Amino acid sequence: MVRLPWFLLRGLALACLLFDVCLTVEEGHSTCASLETECSINASSLWQIRQTRSVALQVDEASSGGICLPAAHLPKELNKAVKHVHHGILPPWPHTKSTNKDHNAGDSVRLAFLVQVCYKTHLELVRRTFDQLYDTTDSWLYLVDKKCTASAHSVRKELGLIGPHSRDLPNVAVREAPHAPYYHWPRVQVVLDGLKHLQQHPWEFVIHLSESDYPVHSSAWIRHALTRQRGSNFIQVIPKCLSLIGKTDLNTPSRKGLHWYPPEDGSTMMEDPWYWWKDTRAVASCGDRFTPDFVNKTYFPHDDLERLGFIFGRSPEWVVLTRELVDYATGPKLGNFKKLIAMHAAADETFWGTLVLNIPKFTPRLSRQGWFIHWPPKSTNHSPDTLTEKDHLGTMLQNHNLYLFMRKVEPKASAKLLQFVDSLIPTEAPPAANSAASLLESHWEQHYNLEDFRCPTPPSKKNGRKSASE
Repeated sequence: MVRLPWFLLRGLALACLLFDVCLTVEEGHSTCASLETECSINASSLWQIRQTRSVALQVDEASSGGICLPAAHLPKELNKAVKHVHHGILPPWPHTKSTNKDHNAGDSVRLAFLVQVCYKTHLELVRRTFDQLYDTTDSWLYLVDKKCTASAHSVRKELGLIGPHSRDLPNVAVREAPHAPYYHWPRVQVVLDGLKHLQQHPWEFVIHLSESDYPVHSSAWIRHALTRQRGSNFIQVIPKCLSLIGKTDLNTPSRKGLHWYPPEDGSTMMEDPWYWWKDTRAVASCGDRFTPDFVNKTYFPHDDLERLGFIFGRSPEWVVLTRELVDYATGPKLGNFKKLIAMHAAADETFWGTLVLNIPKFTPRLSRQGWFIHWPPKSTNHSPDTLTEKDHLGTMLQNHNLYLFMRKVEPKASAKLLQFVDSLIPTEAPPAANSAASLLESHWEQHYNLEDFRCPTPPSKKNGRKSASE
């Protein structure tokens, strides 16, 4: 047996961590088998490895926003999550009165814009959107994925923040963000980190946009519309289950294009046919330390959580949020909830919808998303259709005043559509206190009864699936 000095032992332990190795103990020895050579380490020194491993994971959690869930930890963390839900995983909503009553009707809201950028080919569209919406009273933050073709420097240049004809815009910031692929928790963490940065500035609503979103109205029109909707969060919530008892409109709470399909067996409960409700594999992630991935034979405990009254829902990640909800979501008491969602497939589209359906004593209104989006029938894609003048303009114009933005658009494929929308903006009147504004508000506002969203669950451990710990 080789007894290594403490400094080599610690170095070896760190090497194991770098190669994402789970240490195993066999007959008083620990083996780190993924290195080029195998080293047998005296078990009496194993506590040093565990100490080093613990410190390294704490560093990883700090660098990943506090969420670091290696594959080996998932069964234990999922079982802990069920216990946290049982005891109350979310703190009560801290506000007792509507924000809508705290302002005079004539006061315009201040806005913040959180824009995620990836592709260099979209920079012209990014600048075009900025020019349509920019106001000196608002706050802007661009997050540029560090592994994409665009860069923070190229975004600053496109916006005119640097270069020979640069302009001083102190309310606009551009930052490089960690790489965050679609679906998984690191993408949510990037957004939450961006929201925390924007909290340094005064605003009432934050609008989360991508480089493929474009306004269908002027900045003044959007500001007037949101002023009339103070206290509302524009989140298109689609619950995992919906009771049919007393329901006559199957487009509620879903919008046309996000389809519900009535059950064929005559039951009174519909289940959202979303692909990611059916794929129950748990997900391991740790910021950008390694690529998030599904963990075989480790399952997300939907049934156990729903049996405790937890309600799952999904929503697009492109939303308009009140400051109060952002303060709540970025607060220090949501760590257990964030870990739970981080282990779920498609965390980026389950975070907001599931959050607002489970906050105790949540009083703010939930409004429809406010984006014109076209999905192909029965689509399971993460991304909707690219909008074009030929295929989508007519449909959008039927309810033009019910939308704030449209998505997704491409610089070339959507060129004629963008040009037509721009031509409408100079002549439009902002929504006022008239019948058109009332129609807009009644269309946006969503009325929920949480009891309608509770999924029927089988008896404990009778669902035919292994639990997270098996």
